[in-house]
Amino acid sequence: RVCDVCPSVDDTMIVAGLARALVATAARRPTDVRVRPELLVAAGWGAARWGLTGELADLTGSVGSARLAPASTVVDALLEHVHTALDEAGDARRVRDGLTDVLRSGTGSERQRAAAKDGGLTAVIDTLTVAADD
Repeated sequence: RVCDVCPSVDDTMIVAGLARALVATAARRPTDVRVRPELLVAAGWGAARWGLTGELADLTGSVGSARLAPASTVVDALLEHVHTALDEAGDARRVRDGLTDVLRSGTGSERQRAAAKDGGLTAVIDTLTVAADD
């Protein structure tokens, strides 16, 4: 659902850059490491529920295990995992700076919920209009 809440070109570029880097990394380094399906389901649920505001499942430990870690730690691990592909595509700085900004200011959905709480639907529309103008 992350693509549903990319109200700006910058947000969209982060998602596109990460998607390209993940595919390139997977194609270059196929692995037979298996993650238990229930861990993936739980990780997906937690990410959908808490986004970048809480802890995310960090699946980088021993095979078949997961631990909770601050979102910024998991994002850093993701960037480290795909750094070669980001560099090769020329996306490293844009993605890294963009993610730093998102971690600081919130995701598109977080910004939209805050606007709705403060000013209702009109405020959400204003927020999206400003994002579109950037």
